[in-house]
Amino acid sequence: MTLRFDEIDGKEIQESFPEFYHERGQFFEIIHKEQPIGFLAIGKIDRNDSVLGLFIFREYRSQLTKGIVLSLLTFPKELGFQRCFITTSKRRIIKVLSMMKKYAVKDLGVVDDEHVFLMDF
Repeated sequence: MTLRFDEIDGKEIQESFPEFYHERGQFFEIIHKEQPIGFLAIGKIDRNDSVLGLFIFREYRSQLTKGIVLSLLTFPKELGFQRCFITTSKRRIIKVLSMMKKYAVKDLGVVDDEHVFLMDF
């Protein structure tokens, strides 16, 4: 699979996608087959735990495969994190993550109107 994550300056995200920006985030452009398909944000909770944010451009959302999703979810491990929390209110994402139990994705339920998932590495 030809997927890579190119780190980008948070200021670029803040200017172009302010709703996606967080001052404690580390940001990456997601490149698949040499084509930018979105952005990944990793927020550090502590030295072991992270929060994952994801923005996929609309035209690429239907092209996400299980392999791409697993690469997105496990990328924080490459940065030294042991766990990653994922929050979403999107029904389609909830459905996909709920089906990934065999890949160590745990459904923690709903907190403040957001569905919370945890992935241990």
